Amino acid sequence: MNNIDLSQDIYSDAEVRAMLERNRTVRYEFLVRDTSGNTIGALTNASGSISFDSTQEVMRTCSLTALKSEILDINAVDERIVPYFCLLAPNNHWLKYPLGTFLINPSERLSNRSAYVTVEGYDLAKMCLDVSLEDNYLVSSGTVYTSAITQLVAEIYDNYTVEADSTLTRTSDKEYEIGTSQLTVINDMLDAINYFPLYFDDYGNPIAEPFIFPEMRTIQMSYQANDRSVMFDGVQKSSDLFEIPNRFIRYTDDADSDRLRSVYTVTDESIISSTVNRGRVITDVQSVSDVASQTVLDSLVRRAALTASQVTETISFDTLNMPGHGYRNCLRVTCEDLEIDDKYIEYAWEMELSPGGKMHHSCNKAVMI
Repeated sequence: MNNIDLSQDIYSDAEVRAMLERNRTVRYEFLVRDTSGNTIGALTNASGSISFDSTQEVMRTCSLTALKSEILDINAVDERIVPYFCLLAPNNHWLKYPLGTFLINPSERLSNRSAYVTVEGYDLAKMCLDVSLEDNYLVSSGTVYTSAITQLVAEIYDNYTVEADSTLTRTSDKEYEIGTSQLTVINDMLDAINYFPLYFDDYGNPIAEPFIFPEMRTIQMSYQANDRSVMFDGVQKSSDLFEIPNRFIRYTDDADSDRLRSVYTVTDESIISSTVNRGRVITDVQSVSDVASQTVLDSLVRRAALTASQVTETISFDTLNMPGHGYRNCLRVTCEDLEIDDKYIEYAWEMELSPGGKMHHSCNKAVMI
């Protein structure tokens, strides 16, 4: 995952971040674009919110209130709405950061007599989710996973990025049934090579990249509760230990392939749910339908242990709206009152697109296992 780079115009990333922390002037623009990315209009008097939840198939959604006449002018077949966060720079130029590309259904909530209406928007994953296999789809033994994924993605999207293209291949034939969502097939194959699920960046581009363990992640954004902070009061910290597993077993049960098995036990004293701290074992055993190799299975079982262990400490907090946030960003959060000063993975966020709007952040501690 790349670092968040907010540099723009003549201003460096550090200079833009400093502008965001001081007295600032912000506005929001809502552009209408066609499928080629050309701007063909704008919503002149709109507001709303954007939510991002990395646990969902369609991760980025929005709720927008705008003039009914402008919403009705949008052709839902080939037009999208792109909200922008705009920051006034010292040279009186506006620095503009996209917040996602959204499909909307203009027929939603249009029955009232008001001049304004509210519509829901969905990031471009919705296009892939809505496409179902029209016949059984066979992924043959020896197929390079990323090649098959790229082929499926390219059927729907023009711009697609595969980070660290994998050479892993299927070890046996696998067939997906007719009617299965194309997004389900893509994410299933990504999981088989221990990649993150398909997600979309601020510009609406689909991204696939290998899973990265927290110890390998660099800090992308820092928040500190102090006099100059963009954080609001009310940081919340919670823990969940109820039946959190500390031993994980993953195995394959494919008659056409060699049976694989991997075990990971959380023994680190720094993790409160570990076997050492609990004095007992709570086991999570699951079969894996598709995995490229024993090495990948070992990574997947470690990833399962990480995901479960992260739940033991969750924080949430509000800030002023900040551009650059996307899929599972790595944050440094400091709050002396709650003895918080650590690395966290942001799994969800929500932003109010209005003057003085707040951004809500939900994070899990970046546990090292």
